[in-house]
Amino acid sequence: MNSNKSINKLRFVKNNDFPITTLYLDISDSQKLKNSKVVVHNLYKYKTKKTFYKNMNNTQIESVEQDINGIIKYLNNKISVEDKSIMIISSSKSSVWEVIQFGSKINNDLVIQDAVYLRPLLEAKSAQRKYGIVLIDQGKAKIFERNFNSINELFSVENILSNDRNNSGFKGREERKNERKHEENLHRHYKNVSQSLREIDKRKKFNWIVLGGKNEIFNDFKKYINDGQREKIKMDVVIEPSAKINEVIEIIQKTESKMRNLFEKNLLDKLNDEFYNDQKGVLGLKQVEEALEEGRVDTLIIKEDFHQKGWICKSCSYSSENEVKVCSRCDNTMERTKDISDELVHEALKINANIEYVAIDMEKYEPIAAILRYN
Repeated sequence: MNSNKSINKLRFVKNNDFPITTLYLDISDSQKLKNSKVVVHNLYKYKTKKTFYKNMNNTQIESVEQDINGIIKYLNNKISVEDKSIMIISSSKSSVWEVIQFGSKINNDLVIQDAVYLRPLLEAKSAQRKYGIVLIDQGKAKIFERNFNSINELFSVENILSNDRNNSGFKGREERKNERKHEENLHRHYKNVSQSLREIDKRKKFNWIVLGGKNEIFNDFKKYINDGQREKIKMDVVIEPSAKINEVIEIIQKTESKMRNLFEKNLLDKLNDEFYNDQKGVLGLKQVEEALEEGRVDTLIIKEDFHQKGWICKSCSYSSENEVKVCSRCDNTMERTKDISDELVHEALKINANIEYVAIDMEKYEPIAAILRYN
């Protein structure tokens, strides 16, 4: 569950007028897993006091109670903590059940509403953005994709280099011959890896690239990379290229926070340029809402800790921070929402826009903004 396309499927989960229960649960150790049933019961007890729950009919309440019982049954049967967190989506009367596993800790939360609650999932996805890992030396190379919870090997090659490049022949002729052969093989190797990286990046669209290997290799290899990929290489990590990928990830994970900050800084710089120069940037809740309605949003940007309670029209997506009973646009009934920005996320997914939650300071802008496809 790591692409907008996959996440969009959750938005279209058919609830058939029955509520959807979305649970996010931290099970990062055995004690938390053991206590998880109590946590779920307490979260559910709290939700029964909320307006959405009180407005449900008896059949809808019965469906939610079946959701909770199904979740408890699942947790009772779960005996290992190989994943740090899980997301469970359930709507019993609509035959909806899905479990998504996380490789990072997440705050416990239970939401009962008419759609899947996506924000924590998307925040976790933004915290673990997709990037490429290139491990290379003079004899071999591998390219991996690190994407949310997964690590996928996309390319592997072993280049057979001359083993006798330093052997000397008559007046050193054999030595020079072997040296030329070695350089030719190395040239083909670097060219092959760089071309493969370019093709993979074109398909996968890495947010950044980490280069791993021995220090003396980096500058030589970068000569074969085009400007686009060279700009994406944000860090060189000295590591044995033949190391197991889990060992590589353990080292590279220490750089992810720094890489995320660089990525988000570049994202806000782009927003700044688009807003002031090309008029393809908008700031603020209402401006973003209007751009989404017109289908112009390419990237929706939301500050990680931004929440805005309010009222929403499910027919036309008009929102208000203040209590409004009837929509001023289409005269339909407005509904209470715990977070207007979450409603806008669903609208963004409708038009296949990118969604980015950022952790760095957005004080210069607004806590919600967008880069547009056209002005």
